[in-house]
Amino acid sequence: MSFYDKVNGVIGQPYDKFKNHCWHLVEYLVPTAPKLEGTAESLRTSVGHFQEELNKTALVEVTSFKDQDIIVLGRGGTYHHAGVFCNGGVVHADVGGTIWQSLSDIRNIYPEVKGLRS
Repeated sequence: MSFYDKVNGVIGQPYDKFKNHCWHLVEYLVPTAPKLEGTAESLRTSVGHFQEELNKTALVEVTSFKDQDIIVLGRGGTYHHAGVFCNGGVVHADVGGTIWQSLSDIRNIYPEVKGLRS
């Protein structure tokens, strides 16, 4: 199944903090994404835990995004949410379900946007 087929299949899927949170989505769409330690709840709610786990990976920061890049999102110097770049936007697991949002809309919600590539 192609990356784009996977994206089309997940759009609209309901959010579930145990089975369908943001990093589960990243792992599904980007097969080379690292497995992060911790529970979905600790990755989502612990201010520093997600950032600490990201720092342990071999992911490389990129400034020009391409499809399948991991996009981490945050505020105040801490990243706490993630998605995957696709067609000029970010596919991510939002509380209302998995959605695609344009990069400009994402930047209005999350002032800190960083691209990572494995």
